[in-house]
Amino acid sequence: MRTLNLYEKCYDLVKQIPPGMVSTYGLIAEALGDKIAARAVGKMLGENQRSFLRKDVPEEEKVPCHRVVKSDGAIGGFTSEGGVSDKIALLCAEGVKIVDGIVQDFETRVFTDFKTDYPLARIRKEQEMLSREILIADDYKLTDVGIVDVAYYGRKAFCALVVLDAYGEKKGVFRAVCDVMFPYIPTYLAYRELPPIFNVLDIYRPSILIIDGNGILHPRGMGIASHVGVLAEIPAIGAAKSLLTGELRDDKILLDGKHVGYVVEKYFVSPGHRVSIESARELVKRFHTYIREAHREAGRMKSTSDF
Repeated sequence: MRTLNLYEKCYDLVKQIPPGMVSTYGLIAEALGDKIAARAVGKMLGENQRSFLRKDVPEEEKVPCHRVVKSDGAIGGFTSEGGVSDKIALLCAEGVKIVDGIVQDFETRVFTDFKTDYPLARIRKEQEMLSREILIADDYKLTDVGIVDVAYYGRKAFCALVVLDAYGEKKGVFRAVCDVMFPYIPTYLAYRELPPIFNVLDIYRPSILIIDGNGILHPRGMGIASHVGVLAEIPAIGAAKSLLTGELRDDKILLDGKHVGYVVEKYFVSPGHRVSIESARELVKRFHTYIREAHREAGRMKSTSDF
């Protein structure tokens, strides 16, 4: 499975900003292919802002995060030991004048000429193409159920798969860990969680999968449960803790007027692949108490030294 390293894409864009110029979180998000990623850009840069000041980092690997400011010219935060004062000092050393925390001559200093392949736009098209392969109908034989969740610590993802037999008796827990290559961005969760989920499915593959996330309850009909279901060719259901999109009508969830799921307990349930809407509801009703256990197991992994 191909993995997109959005951290590298983001840092490569920031490296294009010349000394004496600045850009914004929103402009970098647009260069990545979707302005919705502006907050994620800030997070990715926040994880690497110290690199420019460290003497042990090769020059070609340093990311000039100090050249990224807010859309109104305010310099924003900085996570180095010296904080904002370090950011101001670095910008001033490059000829950028700062007054009261605002970049002067902001409009003439904004860099926009990024060379980019717009990776988010590209994978958005990939989602749209894959969505055509989704089957919303019962195409499974229930022998066991796997409930999967992912927890994070820094740049590590910890995935736990709790497996139950068809009667709800626990069979075991399977675990996997991998590096994080993609930040959280709304509607792109699959690209963050596909690698750890596929790693755990390589260890054990249940007959049906319930995932903490959405199925067809997604702006492009391609939530993580649908994405995993299609790529892994496994029946899958999404059970999200919050409503990403759509509207509620009693216990039904509608998206653009179409019935796509149900509210079950506190979960927003939608089929991902090879499961009907009604079966998705009934299966989550039967097994929903173990969704919390998968969450606890993933959280427990990040607090141990075994992984």
